[in-house]
Amino acid sequence: KIIIKQLRDKWSKLGIHKLSKYLSRTYNDNLMSIDITFENEIIKVERYFHEPIPGYNCVSKIDLSYVAEQQTLLCTVRSDEFLSSAKEYCNDVDIENYREPIDILSVLENDKDLSVTEKELDVSLKELGDFSAELYFHLKGGSSKDEAERFLYKHRNLSDGYEAGIVLYRNSFSISSYEGNKDWVELGKRSRKSPAAATHKSGAWRVRENQLAGKIEIDKERNFLLADLSNRQGLDENLYYEIFIKILDVGIATFERYRQKIVRSINVKNELVQVRDKEIMEKIIRKPEVIKNLSKDEVKKFITEVKDYRVENKKIQKEIDITEKRYKYDIRILNVLATSGLKATSIAHEMRNDRNIIAKNYDFIVEAMKKYEIWDVVNEEKNT
Repeated sequence: KIIIKQLRDKWSKLGIHKLSKYLSRTYNDNLMSIDITFENEIIKVERYFHEPIPGYNCVSKIDLSYVAEQQTLLCTVRSDEFLSSAKEYCNDVDIENYREPIDILSVLENDKDLSVTEKELDVSLKELGDFSAELYFHLKGGSSKDEAERFLYKHRNLSDGYEAGIVLYRNSFSISSYEGNKDWVELGKRSRKSPAAATHKSGAWRVRENQLAGKIEIDKERNFLLADLSNRQGLDENLYYEIFIKILDVGIATFERYRQKIVRSINVKNELVQVRDKEIMEKIIRKPEVIKNLSKDEVKKFITEVKDYRVENKKIQKEIDITEKRYKYDIRILNVLATSGLKATSIAHEMRNDRNIIAKNYDFIVEAMKKYEIWDVVNEEKNT
């Protein structure tokens, strides 16, 4: 038992809350309990990543297990992200469970970032030692009703979703500076290199740093080559650390490919709807007077299409805002180099202008409908 009393610092409930939150991430075992007594109240510190529940704390749980002797990484995914109706679009992939063993030597032997020979890599992969990781994925901030319908998401918002951040534990305790506040796995760097959406046909989707939480567990004996810095504020970024990060990258990329395959399969239905909608829109654009001869069903379809157009405009704005936020950090760095900074600002300005031009089309459509005296019919309460 450790008792600390007569502290010089003044403590408040907010400070105690922060301490409890910090300790819940720092300690990762069940061999001792931590209680904080404050103003006659006993606060029990629970482990933050204790028994996660897909659909409650996250939508996908990714387990990574590296076996050094076999140089194999086993990636297992348990997902609760999509509705059961998504199965009819995903005939060749299980939307709930996924398992893939990966030969790490064959993956990393052609990696140009590692300045080692194949033999040195072979030895280093075995010397690194076994380790494991549990990562938890969910879309930070939830998804809109439209997105949930389009991609058949099972959960729009989570009851108690994990906060982003990956913690590195050596045995029962986190390594200083790696309590989840630092993007030491470089998720942000990965996503900036490949900012493609999950629906992109050729681009590789990358998980954002605010969408992934979890823990990685190493051992002081098995993984002794992952050495602490002299000031104990992280790990020595030697060759073994580089390989360690690369293996984690391979595991995360495996999950990304699995999820993107599901999203692409589901998105096929959205593309078919868009094609049908475009046929009506193109028909009216080519020959506006045909709007007078539209049937009731076609009018209803056209109304839906106009509404969808507005939703699409909002979605474009949202994507632009997300893109701007993602590059905000980059722009701060680029501002040091005035030319590069101005270029990035110019691109963002052009994107906003493009969005404004697109948004005007809705007003043009309404104006055209008024010109051909169809707006009053379309705008009647029974038709809207």
